[in-house]
Amino acid sequence: MTSLGTYLLVCLAFVFFTIAEFAFVFLVHENAMRKIGITKEGSKSEERILIHKTQVQKNVGQVSPLEAMKLGLKETGGTKRRQTIFLINRATFFGKLPLARKIDCTAFVMYHFFYFLFNCIYWF
Repeated sequence: MTSLGTYLLVCLAFVFFTIAEFAFVFLVHENAMRKIGITKEGSKSEERILIHKTQVQKNVGQVSPLEAMKLGLKETGGTKRRQTIFLINRATFFGKLPLARKIDCTAFVMYHFFYFLFNCIYWF
């Protein structure tokens, strides 16, 4: 096998694993939606989707200042003079994502990293 054949075979493997990852993420997402009752079948699911959309729209409209929310923050004070420092807790944005999104984001970063690494090894 020539080096061009090897390169094309590895690129095809990257495409195959990307499609397999997409199918896996799709199944995880569908199972999560089924658990909360949002499915594509029947009128009950359509009603639940509409109720969910309405709740999301109401929540988006309600914005309160950071001082009032204090979500994900903890307050620490100074010793001599009163200082208030807000430190963000360990729960980051990535930690709050659903499982399907976590898998998708991790796979996205890993695929690009390994593809870049493969190209660096192949061409240099």
